[in-house]
Amino acid sequence: MPIFVATPPLGRYTLFGNHFARMYDTVYRLDRHPTMSKHPMTPMNESDLRVHLNKQFQIPKQIGLMNLVELSGDYRYVKEVYEQKLSLSNDIILFDGIDDSHCEKVGRLLWEKGQEGLRFIVGSSGVEYALTTEWNRQGLQVANNKKERLEVPSSDQVLVVAGSCSPITEKQIGVAIAAGFVGIQISPQDIINKEELPQGLLDKVIKHIKNDKSVILYTARGLEDPAIAETHRLFDEMGIEKRESGELIGSQLGKWALEIIKETNIRRIIAAGGDTSGFVTKELKLFALEMILPIDPGVPMCCGYSSDPTMNDIEIALKGGQMGSPEFFVKIKEASSFDTPSLNYNTLKC
Repeated sequence: MPIFVATPPLGRYTLFGNHFARMYDTVYRLDRHPTMSKHPMTPMNESDLRVHLNKQFQIPKQIGLMNLVELSGDYRYVKEVYEQKLSLSNDIILFDGIDDSHCEKVGRLLWEKGQEGLRFIVGSSGVEYALTTEWNRQGLQVANNKKERLEVPSSDQVLVVAGSCSPITEKQIGVAIAAGFVGIQISPQDIINKEELPQGLLDKVIKHIKNDKSVILYTARGLEDPAIAETHRLFDEMGIEKRESGELIGSQLGKWALEIIKETNIRRIIAAGGDTSGFVTKELKLFALEMILPIDPGVPMCCGYSSDPTMNDIEIALKGGQMGSPEFFVKIKEASSFDTPSLNYNTLKC
């Protein structure tokens, strides 16, 4: 099974099996990353992905590595080395990657192996970058020759639900509040109450939205927020394991967002936090997303599709804690196809 998690366009690199990630203008080894090494749910204390992954398996796996030196050869050499590693009975082969040349070779290798029957790959969006590069090389991408442009106007309002404690999300919250967003922090007690909706909190949000305000509903502002320790204390009292806590927070935010949308018909939403985003979309009953506008690398605005008429065609952006510029929330609010003359996505109108 191949694993490729490097995504150079997003500042994610793998060097000799160790993973690195950029924060602002500095690249950190994962176990020294200011956010990921202190993540409240999944702190990274090991940067070697082979070691980290083997801790997650019940039975240790043999993990081979296609390292930078091997990937720096021509494609014929890369393919020969990969075949040799397969013959050594490796359960998994991890690929290094720090630039586009590595993505190109990995994408070509994965696509060729796919034609031979390989249909399972583990990775980040780096897999998509790699395969797209190979499809472009082969001319497999269908060009969009239509002159039709998307008609996506800017929005007067946006609702943000944030379960991320990242310093980057913290800065995004601060920038948005300075720009006129209303920030409302959720109490840990509201998070743990699965039986009842926090009606007072929701009424407050709904009132602001009906008064034409954009609202950020957030659990914490940064890693030092006392709410994090209090939330963990309450989870411990309830016997909720750390691996379950992310699901609970995301699901609660999703349920509340659904209620707010139904009451206000707000049509542009942001979910902040990697785990949070997945559980929010589940609660919003979305079965598909389609990119409609580029905003920041790795975090486009999408159109959400649902069998629920209330949610169908909702405009939504999903961002991990480390993603997006400081002005990301404001950019989403103001995003419009009319300000994006170079937009050339082969997509449907939302």
